[in-house]
Amino acid sequence: MTNTHPLQFFKDLVENPLAILRIERQFFEEEEEISIVLEINKEEGYIVIDDFFADGANSYKIFFKDHIQRLCKEQEREVLNSLDSYVFHEKDIKISHDYLQKCLFEVNHLISIQEGRNWLSKYPIIIDTIASIKSYLHSKYGLPDDTISFSKKKSNNPKIQWLGKTNVLTTLFYDLLNGQDKGEPYIHANKKDVMQFLIDNFLDKNGDELSESTVQSYFDKQEKKAKIGDRIELPNKKVIR
Repeated sequence: MTNTHPLQFFKDLVENPLAILRIERQFFEEEEEISIVLEINKEEGYIVIDDFFADGANSYKIFFKDHIQRLCKEQEREVLNSLDSYVFHEKDIKISHDYLQKCLFEVNHLISIQEGRNWLSKYPIIIDTIASIKSYLHSKYGLPDDTISFSKKKSNNPKIQWLGKTNVLTTLFYDLLNGQDKGEPYIHANKKDVMQFLIDNFLDKNGDELSESTVQSYFDKQEKKAKIGDRIELPNKKVIR
């Protein structure tokens, strides 16, 4: 079973402008196996291909925007099938419900950060498809829309400035929540609430607020966590009296 997030395709498109450029490059530069590219027009966003199996000289245009739409719809079907398959095979109802809630949270997060990302306004089908996945989660599984992206919540509390590396701070709270080196956790809380706590209460060493994407990345990506030698070491909880 793959560990790839079911929404990874859409996460890449929303969070990384290079993702759409990679797809565009593949569309214009890689010939299809059963077709011959007769014309490439990047300015107007289409290619003309010759149908290899057609009788006569049949050719037709394929626009990149239509290509993106087809990819989004294909990926949407894969996402929905993946979610349904997970729920079907996971016998623990609580585990499957938590999994769906996390996916809904991610969907809301992707929708909430679209502002200012110009490549998304050029291809609205991306956000429209994500919204369609959200609608599916609501209608099929009855999930309440209370897993709103935590960056939308604001706090007016005075903040503490962290003078070290930001990933040392986030790794500390990650380890407190999950246990360090497979040890016992020190706190009992929801992961989302811990990330919100960091955003609400800390500034980085430059005096800037911690962004949602930064905290999320440091929590979710192992390679971004502070390593031994940099991280704050926690004593073995089992020997504490």
